[in-house]
Amino acid sequence: MAIKSGGWHLNSLIENNFKKGDATSAKSNRYWWNFNHCDTRIDGQNNNLFEHLTDAIKCINCPQETRRKALQHLKAFAIIILSIVPHAAEVERLFSDLGGMQSVKRCNLSVNTFQTLSKIRANLHYHIHSKNVADGKPT
Repeated sequence: MAIKSGGWHLNSLIENNFKKGDATSAKSNRYWWNFNHCDTRIDGQNNNLFEHLTDAIKCINCPQETRRKALQHLKAFAIIILSIVPHAAEVERLFSDLGGMQSVKRCNLSVNTFQTLSKIRANLHYHIHSKNVADGKPT
């Protein structure tokens, strides 16, 4: 059974520690889960299963190896999230480049024409950059 929790494949971690129970309601696609190491019944939404595995206060009976594996998944997720660069310099550069295209003389460009011109300009910049790299010129 393939279980997906929040986009992360945690099959073995969940299958080895939880048993799928009854549906929480007839209309939802959520289920109650029973934890194998304590008598806790958990609603399987919003990563409650994963949170139960990692929280030593909620479950003191969780084996250390299981908690360690769950925290490894959390660490990998944190590294991915924290590696996202929080700025828009590339987008700002693109708008700056396109600013020369839409001027007083060209204020009535249609969206399609503007889009086509911006694609041509981006493609031209890409080919100039590639040629400069191939020629050993600084970029």
